[in-house]
Amino acid sequence: MHAALIKYPFLLEIPDAILARIDLNVLHIPTGSEQELITGLSSNLMKNIVVYKEGAVSTGVHLCRVLRSASITQEQLEAINAVENLFKEGQIVVAYDNPLVIEC
Repeated sequence: MHAALIKYPFLLEIPDAILARIDLNVLHIPTGSEQELITGLSSNLMKNIVVYKEGAVSTGVHLCRVLRSASITQEQLEAINAVENLFKEGQIVVAYDNPLVIEC
């Protein structure tokens, strides 16, 4: 099982036929403390959160072409930005709808 599926377990809700085409290698695999940040943010915002690697280029279907990005308030955006600033420069924190909305 890809490490991203362990760190971002909501991805397992994507049907296998679609999941098999998604390039999970563009996702940052968080450390323990980073995982706590992601889990806390996800819980506080009630959104599914992932972190993308800096400069990663997808060789398969990109997650954002499959899942609907979350609609967020200015306050939620500020919370996302605050967490994003704790990650390595260039890594991007993205919020997806919870529950997931598959758009393909």
